[in-house]
Order: sequence, then C-alpha cells, then structure tokens
Amino acid sequence: MGGTRPPGQPPVAVRVTGATAADGPTGPSAADRPDPLPRLLPGDPMPTAGLRHNHDFLLLAVVRTVSKLGTQVTAVAMPLLVLAMTGSATDAGLVAFAEGVALVLVLLPAGLLADRRDRRIIILVCDAGALLAAVAVAALALTGDAPVLVIAILAAASAALGAALQPAAAAATRAVVAPRDLRAATVFNETRNGMVYLAGPPLGGLLFGLNPALPFLVDAASYAVALVGVVLLRGPLGRGRAETGDSLPRQAVAGVRFLWRQPPLRYTLVGGAVMNFAFAGVLLAILVVPVRNGASGLSAGSIVACVGLGAVIGSLVASWLTARIPTRWLILAVIWSCALLVAAMAGTDDGYVLGALAGTCALLVPAANVSMLTLQALLTPDHLQGRANAATSFLALVVSPFGPALAGLLLDHTPTRAVFLVFAAILLVLAVASTAGRAVRAVPDLRHVGEPEPAVPDPQPV
Repeated sequence: MGGTRPPGQPPVAVRVTGATAADGPTGPSAADRPDPLPRLLPGDPMPTAGLRHNHDFLLLAVVRTVSKLGTQVTAVAMPLLVLAMTGSATDAGLVAFAEGVALVLVLLPAGLLADRRDRRIIILVCDAGALLAAVAVAALALTGDAPVLVIAILAAASAALGAALQPAAAAATRAVVAPRDLRAATVFNETRNGMVYLAGPPLGGLLFGLNPALPFLVDAASYAVALVGVVLLRGPLGRGRAETGDSLPRQAVAGVRFLWRQPPLRYTLVGGAVMNFAFAGVLLAILVVPVRNGASGLSAGSIVACVGLGAVIGSLVASWLTARIPTRWLILAVIWSCALLVAAMAGTDDGYVLGALAGTCALLVPAANVSMLTLQALLTPDHLQGRANAATSFLALVVSPFGPALAGLLLDHTPTRAVFLVFAAILLVLAVASTAGRAVRAVPDLRHVGEPEPAVPDPQPV
C-alpha cells in the first residue's frame, strides 16, 4: 500500500551554481538559472567513501525496500479484492482513483513538512499509520463482504500516508549520500525498485489465493520492520527550518516553482504526467483482462510482474546507457516504444503476451529516470529537497489517477482492444509532439556528471 532514493577520501562534492535563490519572492533572475551541467568543486563538507561503506544509506535502503515490497504485494491484492467482492472493473478503477487523488493532494504539503520538520519523525509516523491501515483492510478482507466505499477510504488513507512519507524519505537519502555518489545511489534505487516490482505482484497474487487477508498482513509486517530500521539509523536525516517572508501556501508550492523554472525538468515532468496517466490505465487493464479470462491470483500477479522484470533488466544497464546516450534520446526512445507497444496490446487478450509487452515498455524507463532524478537532486538546494521531491511526484502523478478510472469504465463498456488503442493514441500524440518540439532539445547531456572538470580558478561560494 502507501510506502512511494565517511572519512577516508578527499572531500569532493558537486556544487551547482545559481540554484539557491530559485524560490525567492522576486521571480527568476540570472542567478536562478542553473548551469546546464553541475561543476565539481573542492572543499564541500561531505566526503565520500562509497555507498558500500555508508551505514545509514544501506540501512535506509533496506527499510525502503521492505516497505516497497509490502506496497507492491498489496498493489495487486487490492484490485483482486475489489474484483472478488463486486466483479466490477469500474469499482476497481475507482478505488485506484481514490488512492491516486489522495496521493496527489498530500504531496505538496508533505514536501513542505519534510523541509520544516524532523524527517525521521515524519517517516515513523507515516509508517505507523500505514501499518494500521493495512491491518484494517486485512480485517475487512476476512469478512469477504466489505463495502467498496470503506475499502476505498482505507486505500486512500494509506496512499496519503505514503505520499506524506515520500518527500521525507527522498530528502533523507539525499542527506546521507555525498553528492558525488548521487548517481550511484539513484541507480541502486532504480534497481531496487525493479526487483520489488518483479517480486511483489506474484507474491501478492499467491498470498491472495491462499487467503485474501494475507497480502495486507504482510504489508503491515513490512511497515513494522521499517519502523525498527528507521529507529536504528545513526545520523541525522536533515531537519527542516522555518522560513520567513512567504505564506505557507507559497512555501508549499516553492518546489513546483523551482522545477517549473528549469526548462528541461519542466518538459520531462509534463511528459511524465502523460506517460503515467496512460500506463496507470494500461496496468489495470493487463490485470483485469486475464482475471476475467479465468487466471488465478498468482497468474495475474506474475503477469504484472513482467513490468518489474523489464524494469530490473533496464536498471542493470541504466548506468551504462546514461553514460553513453544523451538523455534526450533516451526520453524519446521511451515515449515512442511505449506508444507502439501499447498499440500492439490491442491485438491480443493473452495475459502473458500483454505482460511481456508491458515489460518491454519498462526497459528504458530506469535509464531516463536515473538521468532526470540525478539532475533534479543536483540542481535543488538542500532547503528545497523535500518540496522539490514532492513537486516532482506531484507533477508526474497529477493526472495519473484518471488513468485507472478511464480504463475501468472502458473495460466494462467497450471491447478490450479499445482500451489499449485509446491509451496508445494518447502516447502517440505525446511522441509526435516531443519529437517535433523544441523542449526535448533543451535537456542537457548528463553523460559526464560525476567526472571532475579541469580546475576552476578561485571558486566562489554560492
């Protein structure tokens, strides 16, 4: 359910010029426009000894992995539960819509909270609340006849808690990782996410087949493990600071303003929003279609896991790809391949073929994500980390709740192929617009991020 990246070496870090004033009240200036690529300057405070020796990063990675695994287990179990109780794809889509709306509504305030309060406390409170929500859904699953509205409310509550946690967790990762290790940390997280997406859905389907309450009990246990892990973290995760001069609403949207002033990030976030909308609908369809054709919960989960398999394979080559292929070409390759592959889904109702096509869509996504998440982390000043992470998720997910809602309606009232053709048409429009437009050409080449440049004479603090 709810749960959404040392001594021994010379101190070398990435400092990005012109990023610290981007949320100021006077609007963008020359200082607000960052260099196309970050520069490596000596003398920054955080040394790097590599991620393998970073205790807090490793523990935080374990904590988030366990929590995300529980989330993926219930991501399949939740629509299976609704389908088992009502038989309606529309109801399953509306529950997913409630989750998505709750997530989007909470993200921006959560980003502000992550920049103003103790991030460790935020993570602990959110994990504890999500644990209780998972236990409540498990209790309803045992009854076998719970009202869909109650399930939707609990699902939305869990999604809201996950949204509240996400900016704090992302900013906490940034707080314990040296800037020079950021791309490696992002690659690690992408690989971890792919493994979780691979393992979680079939496990969720298997557990659901044994007992509908089991996936939600496993999710609750994952939150309990996460709570213990966060308590054991040694160092600070960053504590927010109060800001003066701006109202709370203006501070809450500071991350959106900051990202919107960076043209490369603005383009990728808008494109990502369209992609997420379409793919959210496609994912519900590739789950519902085989279930209606008689597939078991394990089979349905295995079909969805094909997406995770594609993400795992993609994450394994993400570092190689980002070091050799310009980011703009990776982005265009993702959009065009997804448009064509979703169109191909209209030609079959075989669940495993649908899963294979969806998994192929996911192959290049990790490489594009690594490049853009690295760029965002490097360009964002520390006091905006929480809000920038929240704004990234907000802008990318703002329309995605409508994808499952539309897919559910189409699945109940039109032929199956129409569902995939509608989403393929949306992606094709995005692909053509991206190829013909100027925005994608403004995306900087990140192939050399992390490689030191020649010495910069007399660097000045920014």
